[in-house]
Amino acid sequence: MDKRGGSTSFRGPLTLLAGQPVSLSGDRSRLHHPGCASARGPVFRDGLPAISKAYVPYERHRLPGVNQRSSSSLQVSRLLTLVLTLFLVVGITGCGEEAELGSRKNPVKLLFVPSTEVDAIITSARELGKMLEEKTGYHVDSRVSTSYSLVVEALGAGQCDLAFLNTFGYVLAHDKYGAEPLLVVIRNGRLSYRGQIIASANAGIETLEDLKGKRFAFVNPNSTSGYIYPSGLLRMHGIDPKRAFKETINAGSHFNVVMAVYQGQVDAGATFTDARDRALSGYPDVKEKVKVLTYTDKIPNDTVTVRRDLPPGMKDKLKKALLELARYEKGRRLMMQAYEITGFIEGRDEWFDPVRVTAKVMGLNIEEMVKTGGKKKKTPKKKEGAGK
Repeated sequence: MDKRGGSTSFRGPLTLLAGQPVSLSGDRSRLHHPGCASARGPVFRDGLPAISKAYVPYERHRLPGVNQRSSSSLQVSRLLTLVLTLFLVVGITGCGEEAELGSRKNPVKLLFVPSTEVDAIITSARELGKMLEEKTGYHVDSRVSTSYSLVVEALGAGQCDLAFLNTFGYVLAHDKYGAEPLLVVIRNGRLSYRGQIIASANAGIETLEDLKGKRFAFVNPNSTSGYIYPSGLLRMHGIDPKRAFKETINAGSHFNVVMAVYQGQVDAGATFTDARDRALSGYPDVKEKVKVLTYTDKIPNDTVTVRRDLPPGMKDKLKKALLELARYEKGRRLMMQAYEITGFIEGRDEWFDPVRVTAKVMGLNIEEMVKTGGKKKKTPKKKEGAGK
């Protein structure tokens, strides 16, 4: 059974079999049956359809007004008619209740995008999820997605309630699914950043024109600073990012792009400013071997995004908790480790209009950008002790 906009409809035919368990439960005396679907599917308990303990076979169920001396077939026929009528009546309010959002059985689903070093994000995601549980009282299931577009689609499908989402990913989620910017990230007191094009110091690249015929690494097609803005910059200088390079790869994260250039797998690449810092602990000479060629225009910072229909009270509680966590030493450390976040501010959608303008100038179809294209490159092996 499906509830949408206050109306109720059946997803499929109801099959009533003599001898099947039917029970009345809950304050609304809703009928439960193995063939009855709740708002999001059948009612399950321990992996099996919910069955009432007070089960009475139909043939033993005596109803007022039924002539017990009539044939058994007539009794069954009348009983099935009554049961079907009850199903249709209680169908107005639906059958079965999904566990309350934020409970153990239905936790708040928090997703992180793999924009930097994934191992560091996984560690931070787990700890931040626990801290949110302590602050809000909700159960939280925090995970790192394998791509930006999967997070966007999860927000649209109701499979994600809250997400740390990059700038362009937020625009996609808002324009297609109505997702909202709960918070916007602050980094070192700034609400915006730039993308950069980096190159190997030994590749003989001094200008953007020198990139033609070289091997180039992007993050992925949904990355604002690792693809969208750098591609726009290249086009403004007469360089078609889809045709100008000898080879193009999607490395999957900004850290991976830096390492691909550092290790000579590609000649140049696109990242946020300055993604090389993430590699300094394991590769102290990274800024000598990988240089910055140029920068993009300013980009609004990434977001903490919520799905459109998340209850207002829950939005406020999660917002307050995240703002408090950003003031705690442990919270700041984890956010810095994950995405170099130093604080938050309440978000407004109009701040992201310049991103939409850039997409229009580039001739990008925002609807199509939800789908990540290209082949993802495996994470380069680290030196012992490298990274966080």
